[in-house]
Amino acid sequence: MTPDVSTALVKMLARLVDEDGRLAIKRQDVPEAWKKSSADVPLTTDVIRKGSHIQKGVSPLPERDRSAAEWIWRQPALSILSTTLPRFGDEKNALRTKASAVLSIRLAPGQTRQEMKEALEEVLLPKPVGGVLVELR
Repeated sequence: MTPDVSTALVKMLARLVDEDGRLAIKRQDVPEAWKKSSADVPLTTDVIRKGSHIQKGVSPLPERDRSAAEWIWRQPALSILSTTLPRFGDEKNALRTKASAVLSIRLAPGQTRQEMKEALEEVLLPKPVGGVLVELR
């Protein structure tokens, strides 16, 4: 069997996020005083919904053990900007030779690009899905 690079890409990207879709690596410890004061920031569900243009019927991500302010201002975040996966209407039933994604990672205060790159390498380079070749740029 031939590895499906599209499936491998999706599975590799999934390694980076938690069950809510948030970046799961390099989360920062936040001082307890900041955590307590951030609970007073009025980032309600309605404010988040309006500010981020969430579609009707979709809820903001759960806060879990952190306030919305901490997630926004003190933790790193990931956005997938683009992929080489085909668009609707451009599909064909054939395996591709390559698949890639462009990511945007917002660093938390005090983080460096180099330490985030090293963390990405630790997660993405070992045991690539289907034995595909993985390259980070």
